[in-house]
Amino acid sequence: MIEKDDIAVLLSAYNGSEYIKEQLDSIISQKSVSIKLIVRDDGSTDDTYQKLLFFKEKHPDTDIILIKGENVGYVKSFYLLTKFALEKFPGIQYFSFSDHDDIWLPDKLILAVSNIDNDSTHPCLYCSNAMMVDKNLNKIGLFRKESKPHINPKTCLIQNIVTGCTTLFNREAARLYVNHQIPDIKVHDQYLYILCTLFGRVVYDCYPHILYRQHGNNQIGKPSLKNRISTSMKRLLSDSHSLEYRAQLIYEEFRQNLKGESLNAVSKLALYRKSIFNRISLFFDTDFRYDSIISNIIFRFKIIIGRV
Repeated sequence: MIEKDDIAVLLSAYNGSEYIKEQLDSIISQKSVSIKLIVRDDGSTDDTYQKLLFFKEKHPDTDIILIKGENVGYVKSFYLLTKFALEKFPGIQYFSFSDHDDIWLPDKLILAVSNIDNDSTHPCLYCSNAMMVDKNLNKIGLFRKESKPHINPKTCLIQNIVTGCTTLFNREAARLYVNHQIPDIKVHDQYLYILCTLFGRVVYDCYPHILYRQHGNNQIGKPSLKNRISTSMKRLLSDSHSLEYRAQLIYEEFRQNLKGESLNAVSKLALYRKSIFNRISLFFDTDFRYDSIISNIIFRFKIIIGRV
């Protein structure tokens, strides 16, 4: 049994009335761990918060904290949850993000802790695959069908392999994430993944330990193949330089802390348009890679036209 307060489950809910009870039930049914469940309602317009109050009343022996917040979006909501837990509960050693509409298998948290329990001095992140299901919990298939992903400082800067609702991370990772926010974070779990890869350790589990519900009201989920192709083409045609810009922000924020391979990775992407040599170097660096052949082709074409 993990000691009291060692795991804080951070759940951000928005208009989740239809599914939230099933998720809450699965969280408090976790085996061999003791949790503190911190739920923030992100300005729901349905009766989500009322259902949260009812659930808390029905489970007086479960450590549940409810926060009724204004609508700020899931990225900032998870940041506020992490900051709250860090400041209010200094004894908490592990943190886990949760959506409002999934179902956790009973061994999710204990398996996650067992994978990173031996390191409290570096930021560590555990994440896993997920079993996609429809709104009635019929299986659709694995979220990630590819083999175990390559995890290194270069791949993390261009491809996200983390699904936030599968994560568990230690206190050092939470501190790094909360104390070093950069502008324009698009996805909270990807930023946490980048930080842990650059400064610590990431463990990926190929096996699913959650049922990842796909439905029309998802705040974020697995896009269809058509949508992924459409998104790739839009990014190709845009000149937003999103990957380059994020690398530049990380370079400025952590210039004094980045070392070795991590410094090389961030600076190479952040500065690739400074000279033709830099651009050629990035083009031929095969450690900057996606799992998909098509994505790799698009990425290298974007290097040529200067739109990474």
